[in-house]
Amino acid sequence: MAWKKLFQGDRTLWVIFFFFVVISLVEVYSASSTLAYQGRMMSPILKHTAFIVMSIVTVVVVSRFNSGTLKFMGGGLYILSFILLIIAFFNGTSINGASRWIPLPFGLTFQPSELMKIALVMVAAIIYTLLGHLSAKKRFIWFSILVAIPILIIAKDNLSTAILIAVFFFFISWIGGAPGKNLFWLLIAGLFFVILAYILLLTLPPQTLSKLSNRAPTWKNRVVSDPALKDLSPEQRDSMMYVITDDNFQESHAKIAIARGGLFGVMPGNSIERDILPQAFSDYIYAIIIEEMGFIVGGILIPLAYFVLFFRLAQLAQRTASRFEGMLLMGFGLLYLLQAMFNFIVASGFIVTGQTLPLISKGGTSYLITSLAFGIMMSISRRIALNKENGGETAEAMTIESEVSDNDELQEINILDA
Repeated sequence: MAWKKLFQGDRTLWVIFFFFVVISLVEVYSASSTLAYQGRMMSPILKHTAFIVMSIVTVVVVSRFNSGTLKFMGGGLYILSFILLIIAFFNGTSINGASRWIPLPFGLTFQPSELMKIALVMVAAIIYTLLGHLSAKKRFIWFSILVAIPILIIAKDNLSTAILIAVFFFFISWIGGAPGKNLFWLLIAGLFFVILAYILLLTLPPQTLSKLSNRAPTWKNRVVSDPALKDLSPEQRDSMMYVITDDNFQESHAKIAIARGGLFGVMPGNSIERDILPQAFSDYIYAIIIEEMGFIVGGILIPLAYFVLFFRLAQLAQRTASRFEGMLLMGFGLLYLLQAMFNFIVASGFIVTGQTLPLISKGGTSYLITSLAFGIMMSISRRIALNKENGGETAEAMTIESEVSDNDELQEINILDA
């Protein structure tokens, strides 16, 4: 059938992809109601639908790429995203107090850090699978350098993405077979940096912090209690827990949205908090989904879909005849599971930082970039199916072929061990 030739690749991945697309269409339109009140009733959904159509085309086209093209893409995307990060750093458009977007024609903007995320997945696959002639330690060092530079650039204005990349870096390095002692000292260094940053937020005045980053005073407000609360009695401080202020505005209304949802929700289109929460269609869309669809669909089914995506990619990684492609599948599965978890935590009010919900939040160019990653997954799953039909090689032969040149730790890629 024609549709089978068009939508090639793993059926489970396609089902998950279109599940996210349907949820996105419904909830982005509902969460964008403020724009409708301004007289642009159909504009939000038409624009988002156009990006979804382009995203589907992107997935279909990229799913035809071969393995050689993917290897070439990895280095190319890293160089391109690095150049765009530099441009955004010095000449970016300020949105929500952060200069990290590049203006595009037709009123669109582009966030280079989104492209860098998938570039780092591909770079990780290249380093940990195609550079087998290097020792495990050297591969880890090279990858550390390639990750550290973008993190330093991104962290100034987009701390949440920098943290996401850092967490991804740790886990993908563990998956890729980085030496355990290097990962241990990396973890210690990360904890030390977090403690140091917290101390600086406590001690430095806002004027000094703003010189380090224009977002630093905002970070301080999110982690440091108001000094005026110290003069209140315990009863007065307890009563303040139920007062919505500028500092707790977003998390308070996110919690209200979740509480209103109950088990079955108020149904799409009936949300109240969508008109109150800033970024209801992106950073806080999960809270709106639970409010409208309830805890059963929004609170359980959607997180479950991201876990199913991760474990399905892990299954496919064990079946591919290419260590590089297996690492790509695990990398993308890990990245988008972590990003979804970040969004869930934000919506639940545990931390206040911004990450979109992959393939659900309104995003325009970021939606297209995520679809590019899905296209790469489909491309690999298509070859797995073809190899199976043709009786080709499977994951049984996947070990690092090249011997290391010294006596450093020799480690295989542990994600592909059956």
